[in-house]
Formats: sequence, C-alpha cells, structure tokens
Amino acid sequence: MPQQVFVTGGSGFLGGRLITALRARGDTVMALARTDRAIRAVQALGAQTIRGDLHDRVALEGAARGSRLVFHCAARAEEWGTRAEFEHANVEGTRHVVRAARLAGARLVHVSTEAVLAGRPIIQVDEKAQPPPHPIGLYAETKRDAEQVVLAGLGEGLDAVICRPRFIWGRGDT
Repeated sequence: MPQQVFVTGGSGFLGGRLITALRARGDTVMALARTDRAIRAVQALGAQTIRGDLHDRVALEGAARGSRLVFHCAARAEEWGTRAEFEHANVEGTRHVVRAARLAGARLVHVSTEAVLAGRPIIQVDEKAQPPPHPIGLYAETKRDAEQVVLAGLGEGLDAVICRPRFIWGRGDT
C-alpha cells in the first residue's frame, strides 16, 4: 500500500537509490534538500523537495508530517573535518530528525555504520554488541553518539530501528 515517506540525504548515493526504490513501489517521497543541486537531484528521482537542512526544524517537521516512515540517510561521512563539524551534522542533525519523526508519529530508520563497532574484530555480533569506548575516528564516534540519540528517543515515544551497513557501493557511486 503506497504511503508517504520522508528521506534525508536523498541526493546522496544511498538516499538516491532509496528514493528510486520507494517511488517504484508507489510511495510519495518527501526529500530534504539544502542546495539547488540537491533539489534538482531528488526532483529528477521523483521526490518532492523540502528546502532545508538537518538544523531547520520547520523544514524537518513539515517533511515528516504525514509520513509513515522517515529514512535518515544524511550524514557527514568525509574523512576529514573538525569535531564540531561532525557533531553538528551527525549528532545534532540526528537529534532534530528524531524530534521530527516522533512528532509526526513516523517510524524512523536511522542509517548508522558498522564503524561504530570498529576497533576489534566484528565477528558474530548482534544488536546487543556494545561499541568500544573509543571508536576509530570522528565519523564513527559521532555516528555512535547519534545512535544514542535515537535510542534515547525510544523512551520518548519514538518508533525506530538502527541499521549499520558495512560499506555501500555500486553503479553511480561517487
């Protein structure tokens, strides 16, 4: 049954493929876009764009309103940057997405990374596996902290799932 879905990071590799799959099954997709290039990219995939970023609460809440699902694919995943840049995007941005999903009554699918578990062999782990106290790098550390934001939201009425893909690549990967 078609539904309305909200996607962050829709102009990225994963988010773009997700929009294509959601549209193929008949869903209406709302996608957050912060630049003209991002707006063009998600519109070309058939999504309705909401101009804004992860810190624009009005845009987030407007895009989430009426959505059954929120896929949070946006993140700062660069190899370089300051702690403040990573925290701003990955932790604080997730906090705003969690709030928007909770207010909308939508289920949140938070895309994290297996890097939160790096630092030891990742063998036979499940969702109970705890991240090491010192993840490798700012990306892994802030994605771990973002997961904690999502988990805290569960106690505030959020319906959410966290996924930790290892590495995503394929045709069209940038």
